[in-house]
Amino acid sequence: MQLLHEMPVLSRKAIRKALDPSPPIGGTALSPALKALADSGLENQIELIKITPEYLNTEEISKLWTATQSHLRPTAAYMASVVLIEAKEPTRSPLPVLTIGPVIKPDPLNPDTWYERGVVVIPGLEQPLPMLDAVIPADDQPAAQMDKVIELRGHHLVAKPATSRTVLLSNDRFDIHESVVATDPPPSPKNSATSIMFTIPMASAAKFPVGIYSVSAQLIPPDEANDRSTNRLALTLAPTITGLPMTVARVGGTATFTLNFSPALRAGQEAVLLLGQLKFLPEPFVTPTTTSLDFVIKNAPVSPALGFLARLRIDGIESPIIDRSAKPPAFLSSARINIT
Repeated sequence: MQLLHEMPVLSRKAIRKALDPSPPIGGTALSPALKALADSGLENQIELIKITPEYLNTEEISKLWTATQSHLRPTAAYMASVVLIEAKEPTRSPLPVLTIGPVIKPDPLNPDTWYERGVVVIPGLEQPLPMLDAVIPADDQPAAQMDKVIELRGHHLVAKPATSRTVLLSNDRFDIHESVVATDPPPSPKNSATSIMFTIPMASAAKFPVGIYSVSAQLIPPDEANDRSTNRLALTLAPTITGLPMTVARVGGTATFTLNFSPALRAGQEAVLLLGQLKFLPEPFVTPTTTSLDFVIKNAPVSPALGFLARLRIDGIESPIIDRSAKPPAFLSSARINIT
């Protein structure tokens, strides 16, 4: 205790000698734990290890005795300070701040006069930053489809210039991070502050498989020089069946047909066809390039007068069969397969 009283701080020389003794203590090398501590550069850190007396009450001392399985022993507690060991891995170092807000020059005749705008307070419940509130697929569908307009609703979505607005789509499962240029088709307003329109073109179907994406917008707000990114929302991309309605004739009670769709299946994705309330698995197929599936249905049931409603389910996401823009909603006449 007297030694700790006289040396409450472990010097760099003492740490260096303890972790690199010469000759080795007891003629043996350091243990792996002490060797790792020696390689950490503990003696070179800015802070030093400080050891100071720490008062413990009776309950705390009793817990200490219980942990060490020693009872009613003379006990003195000390507090060793924490030392932050600087990491050796490369990190990002931010640049210093030059001005708070944009620079304003009130006197055009004197270019040397200027001042900073500073912090601007905008009262209100809405954040004064580009924000997304909802993702609205076309025709009030719960999921988006290729080549159909998708609307992002929010606030502070005006950009300068208007063509600088882009939409970012990310899918962590397939490591997809792609951008799509925002397009405002008429009669939608151009460069709206509350809406961004975009489509996932069929020409880019190979980049966007069926699945759940996180969607955000990136734009340059007015009176600012750098772009900003909005928050992220979830977007579900559903498959689209092409070539419907379809009529299939049974041969010996077996219905054989090929179903074309987009986008293409990726490795690891599962597909199944639902005809009305019946579920059928496709013939073995090869991913990730297939955009068609073959079905061989033995003892195929004859469809009703209007045909079976056909839904292609990929990873639990189904192609639409309901016209939700109609009042009241109705089944799509084009999403049917007629088995005769």
